[in-house]
Amino acid sequence: PPPYKPLDETSLRPCRRAGSDGAPNMLSRAEVTRGGKLHISWMGNGHTNSVSDGTCIVFKMAPYKEDPSWEDFTWPLEDCLPFYHKNVSTDPSSADVIIPANIQPGVYTILYMWSKFQGVYYATCSDIIVH
Repeated sequence: PPPYKPLDETSLRPCRRAGSDGAPNMLSRAEVTRGGKLHISWMGNGHTNSVSDGTCIVFKMAPYKEDPSWEDFTWPLEDCLPFYHKNVSTDPSSADVIIPANIQPGVYTILYMWSKFQGVYYATCSDIIVH
């Protein structure tokens, strides 16, 4: 396999580097109502072909923390969405997820994780405001 970066302590932080101030776009968060749909898009980056067939996108959610860990994301929004929707003409790398209706209003973080190869994951996070 390629020389992947070995996991270390920083790998335990899926969203923000420990000690950072968080994302630079703190004032431009998506807003959604409890029980409502949130449309999420991701970049295909050249993977919208057979290389992504059979791979999954996982979405999880957690109450906002400055430095969340993997264990904080206990609410699954989607367990296995296809990376690329072949039969969709517009926005083929996207999904609508339902925000739980039984949560308190506030700031939450959504974890996006794509498993491209066995043991290789790509992840990022986005903060949202839930009303």
